[in-house]
Amino acid sequence: MRIKEINKITVIRRSSLVLICSIFIHFQCGLSFSNKENSQDKVLQDLFGLYLLSSLFCTNGLWARNVSTNRPECIPATKVITSQFANIYIENGLNLKLDINLLASDFDTKIHPALTKTFGQPSDINGDGRIDIFILDIRDGARPNGPFVAGFFDPSDLATGVSSSNNRREILYMDGKELIALLTRDPSAFESTVAHEYQHLIRYPRIQASGGTDDIWINEGTSEVASDIGGFFPQTSRIRCFQGSIDSPCSGGGNGVSLLEWSSNPTNDSSYILKQYSYAYVFTRYLYDTAGPSSESKRLFFFNSVNGNSSRIRGNTILNLMQLYRESNSLDANLGPSNSEAFLRMLNSFWLQMIPGSTSNPVVRSGSPSTNLDLSTLVTNYPLSSTLISANSSVFPVLSDIPNRISASAGVRVANSIDVNGTVQAISASNKITSITNPSSRTLLFAEANANISLQRGLHSHESQLENEFVGSGKLGGKWNSWSKDFERDQESGFAKGNQTSPSPLPVCGHPFLME
Repeated sequence: MRIKEINKITVIRRSSLVLICSIFIHFQCGLSFSNKENSQDKVLQDLFGLYLLSSLFCTNGLWARNVSTNRPECIPATKVITSQFANIYIENGLNLKLDINLLASDFDTKIHPALTKTFGQPSDINGDGRIDIFILDIRDGARPNGPFVAGFFDPSDLATGVSSSNNRREILYMDGKELIALLTRDPSAFESTVAHEYQHLIRYPRIQASGGTDDIWINEGTSEVASDIGGFFPQTSRIRCFQGSIDSPCSGGGNGVSLLEWSSNPTNDSSYILKQYSYAYVFTRYLYDTAGPSSESKRLFFFNSVNGNSSRIRGNTILNLMQLYRESNSLDANLGPSNSEAFLRMLNSFWLQMIPGSTSNPVVRSGSPSTNLDLSTLVTNYPLSSTLISANSSVFPVLSDIPNRISASAGVRVANSIDVNGTVQAISASNKITSITNPSSRTLLFAEANANISLQRGLHSHESQLENEFVGSGKLGGKWNSWSKDFERDQESGFAKGNQTSPSPLPVCGHPFLME
């Protein structure tokens, strides 16, 4: 019931209040009916008080954040299933075409066991031993064939302080409208998103306990791989997006996209956020696949990245993550003598293999020729899975020029006619830029392990771009609305400047909530 509907109370008979009084007896409503001196105003005051109390505690449903306004709303809902590890709620009146019994079974037997084994047990602040899955029409203002929020985890539900809009339980919010429609093209989309968000939920208390934050790309990349671990491998839409395939909405693919700088849209490209997710997925998957010789070493790599190793080092930054990665590979000398060097080499190895035909001997590093690096052994020992490699070298687009600005960890594939080496020498004399040779192109890669460093044609720029990052739900409304409008504009003018219309709606995870 909305506030603007309160005037309708005047037509409600006093007998209607009897039922309400039997539920909220501490309001002493019964006395209102036995006291003939009570006026109609007093009755209305009682009912209004009950309305406020019901709204305050959301007794008929669950709180859910409105993504467009970034405000909590009480959504009427009904619990439809209680399984071994999950409670499933559905928004009242939602026309849901989903096998709820299968979802509960898959969560109990596939998603929950796989993810808790890999990342650890979730918190249990309400003591019921279950995760709540709330299926609703997420209030994101999504329009037909436009972007939408597929699901999210809201840390406010685990907050220790008292709040009138806090569910005080472990809960995943899943879209029951656009995401359900996507199942006709991707039957695993819903459960894959459940697994993605479950990693966020498991991880958040560890972030809180550490007293710090986790880099967004690590958290998101790990959640993307968590979907694989839950049984939904591979994330083909992410792979096609990074490769810039013609059947994806990601014109230009991963060219110029930063792995470390998780910014909203520095290139006025409405698909940039999807490219960031895709880059985070494919690179994190590469690290997971090559984290030691066994499935147990891979599991331990991810487990330590969330919970910390024996030295309490968590994978919250790229350097800490690479420390854990080197440990999982017994500090292999081929990875280099430091965490930053290991990141540079693995990123080079990743790009070398992502674009077939590239030459790994030697990789030309900026500075003197003596800094050139032979990565042949590294590429052999740390192969990229065939699933992640593009089908042919022409899939990954070739740019006609080098962008004026190159962010940390970004790669740019350009034509051989571009003087890459000359540009490299002009930009920097450090060892942080490499040039990878390919028969039809060259790839310029800036692998600095500092998220706040960018290159601008001969200039080192130490610019913090926090104002452009998804740093908390306080900025979510503006960010989501802005991106959604940009996407809509591109749709009207020819998607991504390539006259390609988006083949399907674009699901986006609710990652802005994670830094609240």
